[in-house]
Amino acid sequence: MSNPPVPILDISDKFNGSLNMLVYGAGGTGKTEFGGSTGDKGIVLSIGDGELTFSSPGFRSRNPIKPKIAFIREEIDPKTGIFKMPPKAFDLIGDFLEWFIGSDFQYLTIDDATAMNQFAKNKAISVSPDFRTGTSSLDKSKKYNYPMMEIDDYQREMSMIGWMFHEHLPRMNDKGKSFILVAHERLFYRAADRIGGEKTLYRVTPGFTGQTFPDSIVNMFDLVWHTTVVNGKTFRMRTMPTLLYAAKTRWSGVFAEQEDSMTFLKLIKRMENS
Repeated sequence: MSNPPVPILDISDKFNGSLNMLVYGAGGTGKTEFGGSTGDKGIVLSIGDGELTFSSPGFRSRNPIKPKIAFIREEIDPKTGIFKMPPKAFDLIGDFLEWFIGSDFQYLTIDDATAMNQFAKNKAISVSPDFRTGTSSLDKSKKYNYPMMEIDDYQREMSMIGWMFHEHLPRMNDKGKSFILVAHERLFYRAADRIGGEKTLYRVTPGFTGQTFPDSIVNMFDLVWHTTVVNGKTFRMRTMPTLLYAAKTRWSGVFAEQEDSMTFLKLIKRMENS
């Protein structure tokens, strides 16, 4: 019998300590708080506007040990009203992921995907003259003092974000590290069946560009949980998919369909003890 082209191994029954998690939901439903519940082994890369959460009394009481935090923002050119050329924020995220892989931190949270989308849009616009003859998206953006995008710019945006995750997530896993991405939700509606009728909500997914890209993003993560608030005070996370909500949990048999008051460190402990 010939040797196989790759090693054949036994399947482990133990959690190896590394996972990729996408947490998404409406504003104020505990996404950022969960992303910051990584303790002193964690670091939060704040690229949106959610960092005020970490200084709140509620967060401090529920998370006595806070993570470290770093910030990335896109510089705006006051003359044009758009990003300074060349835009740097998207590339800085990649540089930070490279640094994290080699650092002593165990957990990285990026808050949030909406800002990452915008940074990728900025980069897509900035390179548009290389892909278009005549007036480019960059030319239009400078003219109207607002980021103006064409269809192919959106395609490049999605391609860059997909590349970012495909390039870095496996390498984080190889180092035994975990990654959390915080995202807003995106609501899909069917048109009303008559004039004056109401639209019908038929799908809730992470807030990424495109019709199919949100589902492609879900496939890159081990856990995809949706957040809500119950009775105005309890953060609840949906761990399993429904006809309406995109969600999943690859580490089955451990979590209920809905989990209340969950933190990342509680999640890790439960997986380790399962």
